[in-house]
Amino acid sequence: MEELLSRVIKIKEILDSVTVGFGNIKRCPVGIYKDGKLYTNLGVYELNEIENINEYSIVNAEALYQDDVINAGLFIKNMTENHFYRCKDVRLPNDLLALDYPNVYLNYDYLSYERKLLLKGISTNDCYLKMSFFRMFLNVRDLRKQMIGKEFSMLEYQLETIEGLSQYIMYRFLVGYDKKYHKFIKNIIKDSLTEINSLFSFRYRNIYSGIMILLMFEDLGVNIEELYDSNDTLYQYAVKHLNFIKEPIPLKSDKALLSKLNEYNENVSEK
Repeated sequence: MEELLSRVIKIKEILDSVTVGFGNIKRCPVGIYKDGKLYTNLGVYELNEIENINEYSIVNAEALYQDDVINAGLFIKNMTENHFYRCKDVRLPNDLLALDYPNVYLNYDYLSYERKLLLKGISTNDCYLKMSFFRMFLNVRDLRKQMIGKEFSMLEYQLETIEGLSQYIMYRFLVGYDKKYHKFIKNIIKDSLTEINSLFSFRYRNIYSGIMILLMFEDLGVNIEELYDSNDTLYQYAVKHLNFIKEPIPLKSDKALLSKLNEYNENVSEK
């Protein structure tokens, strides 16, 4: 109990030391949740003892890192997500629709290619190459929309937008505190691309594409701040503001991916 109290006090001190914000996103009281109790800088409470609990930013104790600066970033991310839900942002995804997401191998194959193009884009310092990779990404995504349909494509755009904008504020907070955390975010992104099975989970595969797009936007000089009060998803915004020409996409099919998809489907059937 004392450990969590000490941590939440330390996290609040870190949050108070750095100013980061976009649009109408505001700081909230913070609390760590564990075993039915909320640990705050003012003490430990049962959930029903706290008035206006919906105004709190709450993170589960199991989700915490050893580094409390990163934990402060998690709270910043949570505050941003809470803002979108309080405002009933039109870009919030309906996760129930994802239950019917088409289980099509070729779509996953091109989806994997999308991620690789984004990773190449954020990994190069050459702006010409960066824009080239991004335009290729837009073409692949346009092709996938024809495979799975507008409804499921929009669902992807919405999730990556909400997650991406929330993670971007976390990223700006961390690098504002210490530039060494730039590497932390990049490593999370790279790690997410090495796990093939993550492509088959709707929520997980769309968690990191948004922050990748925003890091590309940042390097290309796009005004990211206006996206927080926009109705456009990241993809819609990109199509409107970055010129690209539809062209054929060269892709050598990933046989390992097909094998992994069959294995994944068998595991889901067993469960």
